[in-house]
Amino acid sequence: MNKIFYFIIALVVGSVICFFIGGVALAAIFFMIWIDKGIIGFGDILHKMGIEITTIATLFLGILFGPVFAFFFAIISIVLAHGISALLFPDAPSEWPPFVPHPYNAIDAIGAVAAALAGTSLFNTLLIVLLVKSGLFIVFNMLALGKPPNFIGVFVNVVFNVLIFLPLAGLFIAVTGANLAL
Repeated sequence: MNKIFYFIIALVVGSVICFFIGGVALAAIFFMIWIDKGIIGFGDILHKMGIEITTIATLFLGILFGPVFAFFFAIISIVLAHGISALLFPDAPSEWPPFVPHPYNAIDAIGAVAAALAGTSLFNTLLIVLLVKSGLFIVFNMLALGKPPNFIGVFVNVVFNVLIFLPLAGLFIAVTGANLAL
């Protein structure tokens, strides 16, 4: 069978499981993470340019489900999404073995915790999460990987997330009925 078919089946099954755990909101968050890590992240080209939607997904995750659940759900779902994508599309470049948490996954999870603890408006929470994640990415890349700071990628990531936030947040609230105010 076609590998894309299996990817879609895994997406649907994961969304259904998440629906039974946390309702429409958790299923939608899982869907966003899965699309980001499986489709947007395919080949890692767009991610290297700073284009991703996991930040917004983990923001909703942290606000709606609290810091502890958000941290562990982010780690587990992101690692699973990367792992399944690596199994289905083994030719896609990857910096990390499948089903092994990468420090970037922890940074995404820390972003979810920051969202849970921010206690401010949705847009200000986005800015806080972007600041936390961008700082951690730069520090980790410099200290652990010896990479120079990718300020262009950070800039594109911040601008991209700010530009898509209001429409994506409005869609998320409309689809899920989440009790969030723009």
